[in-house]
Amino acid sequence: MSFRIAESEGPGTIRMGGQLTIENAAAIREALARALQQADRVVLAMDRDAVADLSFLQVLCAARRTAVRGDKTFDIESSAAHAVQAVMQEAGFISDSGGFCAPDGKRAGAPGGDND
Repeated sequence: MSFRIAESEGPGTIRMGGQLTIENAAAIREALARALQQADRVVLAMDRDAVADLSFLQVLCAARRTAVRGDKTFDIESSAAHAVQAVMQEAGFISDSGGFCAPDGKRAGAPGGDND
């Protein structure tokens, strides 16, 4: 499975697929940083074939912190691959209600929704 990033879905929308793992963490970080520089609201969409590890979650946390510092919004589309959702759930990044949470349990933005 290859790694893919598409940044042409509209302003602030970025789509990723394939291996969202440590081997591709630098490219993922760079793509999200670029998107956050160019838009006030960034939405990450993931292909159904996406597979992630904990390094991907670390990059997501860093992107969220960058967005908050810049008074911007970072959301994850609800269509995230089941494999990615499983990693997020196991690591405590998805609340019982289905929202994307920071590791401290605070709601960081629902998949497909706006950050609070």
